[in-house]
Amino acid sequence: MAPLLQSSQPWVEKYRPKQVKDVAHQDEVVRVLTNTLETTNCPHMLFYGPPGTGKTTTALAIAHQLFGPELYKSRVLELNASDDRGINVVRTKIKGFAAVAVGSGQRQGGYPCPPYKIIILDEADSMTEDAQNALRRTMETYSKVTRFFFICNYISRIIEPLASRCAKFRFKPLSEEIMTTRILHICNEEGLNLDAEALSTLSSISQGDLRRAITYLQSAARLFGSTISSKDLISVSGFYNCSLSKLIGVGLDTSELVPLMFVSAHRHCSRSISAGLSPSALTVCCRPPSVLFFSDFFLICFCLGKGENWGENWGMEKRERKVGEKMVLPQEVVEAFLIACKSGDFDLANKEVNNVIAEGYPVSQMLFQLLEVVVEADDISDEQKARICKKLGEADKCLVDGADEYLQLLDVAGNTMRALCNMPQEFSYEC
Repeated sequence: MAPLLQSSQPWVEKYRPKQVKDVAHQDEVVRVLTNTLETTNCPHMLFYGPPGTGKTTTALAIAHQLFGPELYKSRVLELNASDDRGINVVRTKIKGFAAVAVGSGQRQGGYPCPPYKIIILDEADSMTEDAQNALRRTMETYSKVTRFFFICNYISRIIEPLASRCAKFRFKPLSEEIMTTRILHICNEEGLNLDAEALSTLSSISQGDLRRAITYLQSAARLFGSTISSKDLISVSGFYNCSLSKLIGVGLDTSELVPLMFVSAHRHCSRSISAGLSPSALTVCCRPPSVLFFSDFFLICFCLGKGENWGENWGMEKRERKVGEKMVLPQEVVEAFLIACKSGDFDLANKEVNNVIAEGYPVSQMLFQLLEVVVEADDISDEQKARICKKLGEADKCLVDGADEYLQLLDVAGNTMRALCNMPQEFSYEC
């Protein structure tokens, strides 16, 4: 069927809840904030949790319900802290807005219009530590006329003095039932047809992120029309199609897969863990998914001791790679890096690391392609592959947390060299 002719408005914005009570699956947060709106006495707030769970939507809904469309622009300052995150922004833009006094609280057009302004700092965990420290004094000085709403994925990156000044609200990952209900509502509004398999796939590849699910749905509708299949959703997402039947085909027992879904869920739910969720709270995210990353497939094989089947299954599955997983680094760059590590010469490995950084290649993509080369190599043992993959996973997580690319790639080079040259895993030091 021909693609649908649609407006340019993203569905994420089109179907964004306009009131706090409409935010999905955050019952405790909604209940407390509804009571707060009735009194109009808002404290500083900190919203944290996985992406796509309604944090920004909730903050915007509060501001709109307090001030209405007329006063919103003059009373609310929205900043994306991942862009405006330096100390100069705090000293100029934020402090300047916070210092301006406002009139006494009088209802206008049916809105409470309390006598203070609101500053919304999205992705506040990307702010530098100096900027966060500078905010402490600003919050104290202008607390009578300004309220701060901080939004972040990683609460651990918010300094304690700042977090202690805020009322904290944790947003939970959305369950499959909640996401399905919302997606079906959008499908009815847009005239789309999704079968049960497509709905399940969309929930799996979205990993509790409703914003991501809606984006995938709109992309698939633009490309494939009103009837969307599971295959269509996978192709627009860039995920790897690895069903449970394919995992079982390499000798994996379904009873063994359940606890090992934490391996797969690590990449997708690490933000939830950093946001304060316990492993037991991640059972929704850790259900056996219909879609996994390449690295997830091999890590599960490692854990279950099925490494001997790698070559056959890698060759079989690699042909099914989707458009979203194309290589962006020249293959000779990755191979030169691996050869340098095999040589056991640290200076040579460091030279290859410097070449990657100097050329401006994304280190995260370098790690992904290195994983492909390593798992395909016939001259690398399963134990060596396991040690290298462990370090690749750690480096990938560090990069997500904002670590230095050069240091992480150099660390990968050093550990890969130790694995390939059978060096001791831990060095001994003599005093």
